[in-house]
Amino acid sequence: MQNDVSRFLSSAGLQGLVQEGTMTPLCIAMTERQRSAVTLDCKDGHPQLEGAVSNRFCEAWMQVFLSACDAGNPFLFRQKLENFKLKVIQDMNILKRLIRQAESSHYSLFRCYNFLKNCGNGDLLLRIVKVELPEARSVVAVLEECLTPPPAPRPAHDCAS
Repeated sequence: MQNDVSRFLSSAGLQGLVQEGTMTPLCIAMTERQRSAVTLDCKDGHPQLEGAVSNRFCEAWMQVFLSACDAGNPFLFRQKLENFKLKVIQDMNILKRLIRQAESSHYSLFRCYNFLKNCGNGDLLLRIVKVELPEARSVVAVLEECLTPPPAPRPAHDCAS
């Protein structure tokens, strides 16, 4: 079972999708956040990942993969996996094009913001672009600022108590 999971993770990984010269900075950028260990729990016959970080994009594709697993056809599952990778590549290319246009157009900056907000995978795509397009750091900084949720308001402190 462990070998199967390892093989799946290596085939599902996105390592080959980034430009060669940016791999080291990308690895550093991806590990900037504190990560907890991800464990696989196979107790009830259905594998569950514990400690994994997810987003809307991953959740939607997980449903696609689960339905492909239920069909019992490994070729269908492989096709779904390749479609997943293709979607990531397409989203990455769209984002890069929009960011290049956003350097000279506020409307493109707004389109880029909307794309990141609605694609479900904006957090990951923005980190990849940050590394692959260092010349667009000002546009990326504006997008990060707009996409970062404001901190939760602090409760009012009553000095009289």
